[in-house]
Amino acid sequence: MEHSIYWAKAAESLATAELCFEKNWYKCANRCYYAMFQCAIGVLIRLHTTPTEHWTHKYVAASVAGYLVKQRKLLPGRFGALYREVENARHKGDYDSMSVTQREAAKALHIAQEFVTILREAIG
Repeated sequence: MEHSIYWAKAAESLATAELCFEKNWYKCANRCYYAMFQCAIGVLIRLHTTPTEHWTHKYVAASVAGYLVKQRKLLPGRFGALYREVENARHKGDYDSMSVTQREAAKALHIAQEFVTILREAIG
């Protein structure tokens, strides 16, 4: 499986999140999360890890915290929790009766931008 496909998806998701945020569409947290999710999959493929069955959200979140942060140290330790924070913002925007606030969306966007940048620079 080609990792660059997932990196391209991550770049598109991040660009979409940025455009949505510029238009004050704070559901952009959804695209922020998917940028991180897709980037993480690309990195995991590049590092030759094998998913248990599918690239589930639970598997990728555990791999970010356990493998990319703790074991490989490709991301600062705070990203284990920040990944979950952006995932929670996505859930709020997609499934809850409350909307994502401008502040939450801005934070999700910043986290996603940093996450993708760090991993792309680390892996190349």
